[in-house]
Amino acid sequence: IYEGIYDHYHNVEGLEMPYTWQVITEHTRPHSSIGVLMGIKAPAARNSRIIKKPLFRKALLRAGALDSLTAKAPADAVLVQPGSSVQAAVDALGGRKGWVILAPGVHELDSALKMHSNVTLSGAGLSSVIMLKRQVRDFTIVSGDPALHDVVLRDFVVEGATDTIRHADPNDEHRRRLYMNAASRGGIKFSADSSREIHNIRLIHLTILDCTESGLSVSGASDITLDSCNFYYNGSSVVPGAGLHHNLKLDHVSECRITGSRFDDSPWGSGIFMNHSKDIVISGIEAARNRCSGIECSQGENIRVTGSLLEGNDGQGINAYSVLNEGENVGLFNNVLRNNGAYGLRINNVHAHTQRNVTVDNGMH
Repeated sequence: IYEGIYDHYHNVEGLEMPYTWQVITEHTRPHSSIGVLMGIKAPAARNSRIIKKPLFRKALLRAGALDSLTAKAPADAVLVQPGSSVQAAVDALGGRKGWVILAPGVHELDSALKMHSNVTLSGAGLSSVIMLKRQVRDFTIVSGDPALHDVVLRDFVVEGATDTIRHADPNDEHRRRLYMNAASRGGIKFSADSSREIHNIRLIHLTILDCTESGLSVSGASDITLDSCNFYYNGSSVVPGAGLHHNLKLDHVSECRITGSRFDDSPWGSGIFMNHSKDIVISGIEAARNRCSGIECSQGENIRVTGSLLEGNDGQGINAYSVLNEGENVGLFNNVLRNNGAYGLRINNVHAHTQRNVTVDNGMH
């Protein structure tokens, strides 16, 4: 398929396509002469002027769980092997400060893991996977204390699917999670009854994927940090319905910092959804190919989005609005908003400060 694409966009439209050309010359063309003959449409006008599209920024290759642990664990850390109880290891700390490490392998849970304060839950990187057993319908990790605080989650994978088997056609797996009758399973949910009750939560090099509910849902919290995380394919149409689950959902959250992370491919939701939240700083992130918006902010106050890529979302790149009172202090600087189905940037009833944002090839202007 690359021959026809390259012929049209490079030879006819004049776009520079070095990576497509690399795939053709190194992999496909030497093995498929008939593909070359069928892929190129001739005769066609040729464009003598090659257009170099700006390289907006490099991909976030180090977002999410990596090949190994990104921090040194203390000597007294508790190592949990697959098949052993993660909950028992967390409970055994009894509120004391300590580390629990998930050994490489798949850790299946009989019920949601209840996190307690002062605990660092770590894995060994991509090889450490935690997930609910097939029949369980819940979030994988939830608050174990009413006022959870000083928690670190790092260097492991939260798998929302009902199994870890990767079939030959990945689209078939995705399709089965699109419907309302799919298994209702979420990633992490930290929820309090009042604002700022939960505080000092850190997520570092964490991957959350394949959840039909939200990947991460936080409400009533302050001092939240997401650093180099990777959330993708979370937020389907299970109850209460499409558009209400997201890769990341923040509700009544304050003092949150999100850096160097990816929020992509939500089947029915947004990359990041914020409601009644304030003092949120988002920098250097990617929110792409989500069904709703890359970033959606409702009733926000003092929100900053800088140096981020909002690309290929079906709705808006960034959608900031206030339904009741006029929102305050939304700052959008040095972002790239391209190829979104609706507006790159949509502001409604909000005081916004925008500078040096690039908005190109969006469906609406």
